[in-house]
Amino acid sequence: MSELALYRSAAFNVFALQPGMRRDVLVVSFMYHRPRPALTSGGFGQHYLWTAGLDAVHVLPAANTWYQHAEMPAVLRTITAFRQAQGHARLVTYGFSMGAYAAVNFCGLLDASDAVALMPQATLDPALVPAENRWRREAATLRFTQHHLRPEAPAATRCLVLYDPAHALDTAHLRLISAVRQVEAVPLRFNQHRAPPAAVMQAALLGASEAAPDVAAQVARLWRRHRVAQPRAWLNAARAQRLGSARQRRLLRRAALLWWRGSALAARLGWG
Repeated sequence: MSELALYRSAAFNVFALQPGMRRDVLVVSFMYHRPRPALTSGGFGQHYLWTAGLDAVHVLPAANTWYQHAEMPAVLRTITAFRQAQGHARLVTYGFSMGAYAAVNFCGLLDASDAVALMPQATLDPALVPAENRWRREAATLRFTQHHLRPEAPAATRCLVLYDPAHALDTAHLRLISAVRQVEAVPLRFNQHRAPPAAVMQAALLGASEAAPDVAAQVARLWRRHRVAQPRAWLNAARAQRLGSARQRRLLRRAALLWWRGSALAARLGWG
């Protein structure tokens, strides 16, 4: 798996991986918020994209700035030039959280046919989302000079947005994005603001890369099947119930049972 360097600076590392199996579509993945950003790590979704045979460009930032950096126009020009040189007919942007913001924010400038955005933000601007306090420290230092989620910057991209309708803040961001993008919302109830199971993320990305017309419905059905085996989903469902209620206790017992069945100890004892 050899990387092709496209753009490298103190702020960004942009590289391509080309398995050579499919040349009709290019996936551009944007890295999510990390406690210690590094330019030398792998890209978001890198392993799956390679094994799926999808050409990909991975964008790694040196800081959690929600891609609000003066070099972003140069990064986008580099990606566009690479796509034109390779002859990819379609482009899909892809990311989680901060990376999902980039996927929907830059999809128009990259002339993307589709964007797959896992729990994206519309902005961190406190004037627009005053209740958003999860990244307060970062928001205090940001100037949204590379923000394109505005009515005067339209995009023809189909934006597949995965979100938890029980999560108030992520739902508020979805409403803001829907006002300026063509959104197909995929509800992942009780997932909270976490990366979904790998099978769900991969189904969304593969469906978008193949331009499947009903990908949103397919991913929603897949999540409902996976949710019953996800202890985290049962725990989140319990948190939504009245404290101490019988229903909450049942949901907590189910979550605990699933965690036990998935534990290493249960496997060693043959009880998993």
